[in-house]
Amino acid sequence: MGKGKSIKTNAILNIIKQCSNILIPLITYPYITRVLGAASLGRYSFSDSIVQYAIIIATLGVSGYAIREGARIRDDKQKITTLASELLGINICSLLLSSILLALSILFVDRVRQETIIISILSLNMVTAVLGRDWVNSIYEDYLYITMRYIIFQCIALVGMFIFVKGPSDVYLYTCIVVFGNSGAQIANIFHTNKYVPLRIKISKDSLKHICPILFMFSISVASIIYINSDVTILGFLRTDQETGTYYMVGKVYTILKTLINAVITVSVPRISYYLGKNDMDNYNNLLSNLRKYLFAILIPSIVGLFMLSENVLWIIGGAEYIDGKGALQILCFAMLFAVFGCFYAQAILIPNRKEKVFFYATIASAIVNVVINYLLVPYIGILGTACTTALSEIIVVIVCMRGSRENHDKLDNAGLVDVALGTVMIALLCAFVKLLNIGLFLETAISIIGSVIVYFAVLALRKNFIALEVINKIKGFHNR
Repeated sequence: MGKGKSIKTNAILNIIKQCSNILIPLITYPYITRVLGAASLGRYSFSDSIVQYAIIIATLGVSGYAIREGARIRDDKQKITTLASELLGINICSLLLSSILLALSILFVDRVRQETIIISILSLNMVTAVLGRDWVNSIYEDYLYITMRYIIFQCIALVGMFIFVKGPSDVYLYTCIVVFGNSGAQIANIFHTNKYVPLRIKISKDSLKHICPILFMFSISVASIIYINSDVTILGFLRTDQETGTYYMVGKVYTILKTLINAVITVSVPRISYYLGKNDMDNYNNLLSNLRKYLFAILIPSIVGLFMLSENVLWIIGGAEYIDGKGALQILCFAMLFAVFGCFYAQAILIPNRKEKVFFYATIASAIVNVVINYLLVPYIGILGTACTTALSEIIVVIVCMRGSRENHDKLDNAGLVDVALGTVMIALLCAFVKLLNIGLFLETAISIIGSVIVYFAVLALRKNFIALEVINKIKGFHNR
């Protein structure tokens, strides 16, 4: 099972999924942001931020723990079935607690009660996230199913948005359609995951052994969601719906690109845990070293490209109403470097090595800093303060996680960094030159993106970078076939 599925194939599948995660919003956001308007989008984003806290409590950090422990024992049917049943039992209890807390917040918090309908609709995601057990698919590296399921349900939701969402008053319909795209996929999961592990609930004394590590993972999730989600929540309380909607859209652009790049890390985690379970340290260290080189090669040019085209991206996706978010998006480009490598050291090294305490301390520190500084800056500089706080939080996470993981890997190879740097400089020069041509926003953006890909790959090929050579060999092999 450990050797059966190629990490490169899984990575490609997951990147296709994340590309769909980019493409579908790119199709819908220009329509939704204009049709709903920033105020209605702000109402939705505030409600979603509240429900995200409830989802974190409901899922209780089980996913990360399940993938780490399940990947080690996935070849033993009895052990994996017992583990999955015990974890689902724990999740059912946490789901009940989360539902009660969400209901209380609606009853006693005025700002939350104003969005009762949207929050109630979104809360269905909380139930299906637990019952869907998507972590089973990740344990068995079934990224083909994950990708196809996601694309199918999101495409149906996309069509629904264009048919039914016609104005700001359709924010409830929009919410229902978004929930269908997410919950529908999880409902399909309930049936699919049975082929690997039966859907059983077990609550017993044996389940208690999982509680301590799960609570650590849960604490990490809470801290992470606070420093990721508190931005929109605090803006919702302290600023206008207009600003909240603008930052929500800016944050979506940032999150989409970050998630796309993190997809390379995500698909590697089960295999990393598998190698650790088999004590195969050679493959473990080789995988970490190659993963880090690929991240540099993808991340650095992506950051520079988005920075150079930030105004174009916001105008194309949201229109003139969202251009005020340009400065915040450029700050978040800077934050992305630390966010991705924070994910690398935490998810690919610390958690598989059962050192989640280090990640816990990092996320707690970043969450506290994020909330405190947000409350200090947001009243005065709005979304720029929020973006600066996010960048600072990501820096804290990567520093703590990098220091904490030093004992758990060999020296990581930095080969190819000069090639990446040279290629990235060429991207910046190309984007700046195209901007001077004054050829129109859409044409400027298209030429900049296509030209950047060509120039960057040409630089890597001329430098005989291993990534470019690998792509060329793959193309030659496909052509010969």
